[in-house]
Amino acid sequence: MSSQDSAKIFLIGTDTGEISSLRQIFASPSMNSSAACFRSVPEALRFLSQYQPQMILFDLPSEPNLRETGFFLLMDQVRDIPVVIMTDSAREETALECLSRGAQDYLVKGRYDAGCLLRVMRYARDRERLKREVITLNRELDTVQSRLEKMTMLDPLTDLLNRHGLREAFSRELEILRRDHTGLILLTVDLDNFEQINQAMGRAAGDVILREIAGRIRTTLRMSDYVARVGSDEFIILLPGTRLAEGVRVAEKVRLAIAQASVSVHSGKGVYVTASLGIGVAHAATLSLDQLLSKTRKLLYRSKSEGKNRVAYDPGVLTHQGGNGHGNGNGNGHLDEVHTALQRQDQFRALKQPIVDLSDGRNVGYEFLSRSLVSGFEMPDDFFRASMEANLLTLVDHHCFRACVEASYPLEKETACHINIFPSTLMDFPAHHFLEALKERENQLKYCIEISEQQIIGEPSYLARTVKTFKDQGVQIAIDDVGFGRSCLESLVLLEPDIVKIDKKWVMGIKEDETRRRSLQRILKVSSVLGCEVVAEGIETPDELEVLKDLGVLYGQGYLFGHPA
Repeated sequence: MSSQDSAKIFLIGTDTGEISSLRQIFASPSMNSSAACFRSVPEALRFLSQYQPQMILFDLPSEPNLRETGFFLLMDQVRDIPVVIMTDSAREETALECLSRGAQDYLVKGRYDAGCLLRVMRYARDRERLKREVITLNRELDTVQSRLEKMTMLDPLTDLLNRHGLREAFSRELEILRRDHTGLILLTVDLDNFEQINQAMGRAAGDVILREIAGRIRTTLRMSDYVARVGSDEFIILLPGTRLAEGVRVAEKVRLAIAQASVSVHSGKGVYVTASLGIGVAHAATLSLDQLLSKTRKLLYRSKSEGKNRVAYDPGVLTHQGGNGHGNGNGNGHLDEVHTALQRQDQFRALKQPIVDLSDGRNVGYEFLSRSLVSGFEMPDDFFRASMEANLLTLVDHHCFRACVEASYPLEKETACHINIFPSTLMDFPAHHFLEALKERENQLKYCIEISEQQIIGEPSYLARTVKTFKDQGVQIAIDDVGFGRSCLESLVLLEPDIVKIDKKWVMGIKEDETRRRSLQRILKVSSVLGCEVVAEGIETPDELEVLKDLGVLYGQGYLFGHPA
C-alpha cells in the first residue's frame, strides 16, 4: 500500500504491471489524483474509513468465481462508493455480471488511455451521485406518502382512527372472522350530555375532554384492538377474536375508565363525563360496518332513553354463545356478578416486585401488587374502578391488603415489604387493625405502608394521626406516585414520610427529556431536606438507570430488575 494518506482512489489487484501503469496515469497533470494500492479486498476494506476514497478500481484476478475474488464482499461494504472493474478482453461477460451486481462501469485492459479513464471515472461518480439522490428522493417520497396515508386514516384531534381507518380495519377483521370463526365485537361509545359541555364551556374545553377520554379508552384495550372517533362525541371500538361475554367485560371496563375521575380543563375546573355503550356482534353473514353500526346504535339509544352510563347488548346472543343468559341486556347483570365476586377475600392474590440498590443491583426489598381472580378485572385499575362504582372500594382495598400481608410471610426476616393502602381505607379502619395484621406472625419483616399521592384529597392533615401511629410502631410510610401531576409538597411536609417514590411517568424517557431531569432534581432536593429516602419506579432501560444514578437516586424498581411475580 502507498503511504499517501490523501489518496482518493483505491486500486485493488495483483497485476503489478497494470497497477504501475494506472499510478503513472493518476500522477499525470491531467488527472492530478493520488492512489492507494492494495493486493486484496480485505486489505483495502481495513483502510476504507481512514482514506474515504472517491473511487475504487478493481482489477479482476484470473479466477472465474466472483465470490472468491472478493467482489461480493467489496460491493456489500462500499455501497456509496462507485466501483469500476478492470478486466481483459476474454472476461467481458464477467464484467457485465459485475455491472448487474452494482459496479458502475468496466474497462478492458490495453484498450484505454488517460482520457478514457478520466471519462469513465467521471461518469461513474455522476451515476453514483444520481443513484444516491434517487434513493434519497424515494425515501422522502415514502415518508410523505406515509404521512398522507396517516392523515387519511387518523382523527387529527385524538390520533385515533377516523371513519375511513375504521372501515379498513373492519374489512380486514371481517375477512379473518369468516376464515377462522374467531369472533368480532363492535362497541359503540357515546358520551352522555356532551353537547351541553360544549355549550357551557366552549369547544376548546370540549377538545381537551375528548383527548383525555380517548387516552382512557386506549388504556383499557389490547394492542390488537382498534378504536376510532367517528363523530363529535362518538367512539367505535373493534375487538378481534372476541365473543360477546368477553366483550361485555371490556365494555364495562371502558365505561368505568371514562367515568373514573374528572377531567381538568381551563382554570383547573374538573368535569365528570360518563358514556353509554352498545355492543354489536359481527357474523360471517355481516355485509358491512354500517349494517352492524345500525343495529348497535338502536341498542345504545334505547339504553340512553332508559338511563345513561350503562352498557346495552342483546342478551339472547350471549345465551346462544354459551353465556349464562342472566343479563338483562343493559350490562348490569354481568357487573352485579363482578361486584359479588369482588366482595370475597379469596378472589385476590398478590405478586411482588423487587426494589433494588441502584449502585450494585442488590435486592433490598419488595413491593407487593394486588391482582384479582375475577375474569376481565384482574388488574388494579379495572377492579378498583368497578369497586368504586359499587361503593366497595374500602372493602376491596382491605382484601388486597390482607392478600399482600399473607404473601409476605415466606420472606426472610428484615426484608422490606411495601404494601399499598388507599387513604380512604386508612380512615375507615383504625390503625391498630392494620398493625395487628402486620404483626400476626413474629416474622420480623420491615413493613412500609405506601400511600398514593394522587389519592390524597385536599389538605392531608386528616392522615397525620394514623401515619404517626404506624411510625411509632416501627412501620415506615412512603408517599407513592410523587410527581404524578399535582403538588406533593404539602403531603411531604405534613406527613413526614420515610420514603418518597417517584412516579414512573417522570422516569420513562428521562435521558432525552431535560424538563423531567430538572423536575426530578427539585423533588430530590425537597426529599433530602425532609430526610426521606427516594425510590424511582418504572425503570425499564439502562439509560434511565444511568441518569438516575447520576442524579443521586439510591433505590429503584421496574422491569429492568424484574417483573411482578
